[in-house]
Amino acid sequence: MSWKRPPARPAKQFEGEVRARDPAPSTWMAEAMGSAPPIARPALPSRVPPTPSAMEARGRKIRESARGEECSVRYVGICSHDPAKTIWSHARWGARLGAGGRGMGDKADDIAGAYACTRCDAAYDGQLSTGMTREALDLDWCMGHFRSLAKLQRKGIL
Repeated sequence: MSWKRPPARPAKQFEGEVRARDPAPSTWMAEAMGSAPPIARPALPSRVPPTPSAMEARGRKIRESARGEECSVRYVGICSHDPAKTIWSHARWGARLGAGGRGMGDKADDIAGAYACTRCDAAYDGQLSTGMTREALDLDWCMGHFRSLAKLQRKGIL
């Protein structure tokens, strides 16, 4: 069975007469905005969004900044507290919601991460049995994420 495009909709008909459809909203909105005073028009963004190569360079700086850092996640009874074992742990949530995390076929944004020792990262990813609920793990990881963002800001990376 093949898919067929639905037929085009006919023009509107009112009490025996046929009228053409109204122009698209973007057309009449543009005309209305064109006659508005210059003050009412929205200002163009003054900041140019970063290019993909600039974003990759920032991501590389973020990942490399984890060397020698203190673990920010700090799971009680799990954390090794060893700066030599600290990595940049990526978020596991919200990829489809645009929140930066990872998911099926989605790569996590480097900004959505936290400084974590390898044990805390393994516990967060579910590779290490902890006895903690997923909600508790996520809450502690999010607090570590906020601490890590503050450190990145102080370092001048963000």
